[in-house]
Amino acid sequence: MFPHLAGVRERLVRRFAEFTNEYPWRWTPSHVDEWSQSPTGERHLAPSTIRAYQGSLRLFNEFLCDSRYGWALACEASFGPDEYPVANVHEWNSLAHLQSYEGDPDDRPFTRDELQRFLDYATTKSTARFARNATAHWQPIETRPCSK
Repeated sequence: MFPHLAGVRERLVRRFAEFTNEYPWRWTPSHVDEWSQSPTGERHLAPSTIRAYQGSLRLFNEFLCDSRYGWALACEASFGPDEYPVANVHEWNSLAHLQSYEGDPDDRPFTRDELQRFLDYATTKSTARFARNATAHWQPIETRPCSK
């Protein structure tokens, strides 16, 4: 695990707590819904970033709810019988990973045809450049189309 990841996740959870203005045992799924909409609309973050945020929040939420750590019992003992953390990040209120590529369409990998056109163009340009500066024995190499 990356050493700085715990700090990054902690800051994210603190931002979520600040957003809700509630203690973790009072967080609800509607808080997650509102918070997930906020960075998408205001800051135009990528779906993969929002999903990573939700994943970090889910991990923290699972830690709180896991009986092995005793946080639910500690909250009930300290704050009353109805004050305990519950799971708030679910499949139905978090972004699903729907596509194999989610980046900007302008940054996507080349298709085979696009790659072939690019290589043909580069070959034409480099052949012309080298031919101008070449010695008498220089010959361009043959390029073959990308196999399908």
